[in-house]
Amino acid sequence: MTAPLVAVHGGGEAAEIVLPEPREGMGWRRLGDSFLPAGKERTEGRAGGRLRVTQATDALAAALAAYDVHGPVAVIDPYFPVGEADVRGFMESIGHPVDAFHHLETPRPTGIAEVPVATMAAALRDLADRDVVAVVQFGATLPMMRLPADAERVLGKPIIAINAATYWHAL
Repeated sequence: MTAPLVAVHGGGEAAEIVLPEPREGMGWRRLGDSFLPAGKERTEGRAGGRLRVTQATDALAAALAAYDVHGPVAVIDPYFPVGEADVRGFMESIGHPVDAFHHLETPRPTGIAEVPVATMAAALRDLADRDVVAVVQFGATLPMMRLPADAERVLGKPIIAINAATYWHAL
């Protein structure tokens, strides 16, 4: 049996909790509910207080604070514009208005993991040219862990990949 995985994939009854191993089909759910603390609190409660849970939204706020980011940000994500309201609302709730989006509009969930590095790099260049203080990546399946370090040096502003921030925050 693999080590327990703690995943909060939404609030309410849709929240997943401690799983013995990943299940096929996890992770393609509406973003909006995952911004609510109820899913995290419910997961911690159901784990009997034995686990502390972090989620991408906790990590993102902490990463922006660690970078001392103040002001508007840009967002890159693999989704379609329909999700902008949820992301914009969350970002504003933590003090960061979103001035620009770059939606990669992947046609199917599995396509998110197949987005070429060159496509993501071009999107980052486009967003960095805007009047924003940082670029934030949403969409945990988007393979962007390695790109931000080099992109930050070239573009001159923080680039926060959601998975890297979440792993960092869990430590």
